[in-house]
Amino acid sequence: MNTSELIALLMKRPDLLLILDAIQIRLSEEASRRHEFRQWLDEDKKAVEGFEISVAALFDETACTQAMIALTNA
Repeated sequence: MNTSELIALLMKRPDLLLILDAIQIRLSEEASRRHEFRQWLDEDKKAVEGFEISVAALFDETACTQAMIALTNA
């Protein structure tokens, strides 16, 4: 299933807002875990100075699609 097909499927769901809320919560939780980990790292442990994590780095497209499919089938 490609992204366009997944979006079309999601748009037909009456519980779309709940699905989007669940995805946002999971993204926020992951961002918090990653932030805590970065805070734990001291300067000697950091591989790259000024390390930043973007939303795109949280999930690749395939993993995101799989997560959304799992949520829609829940």
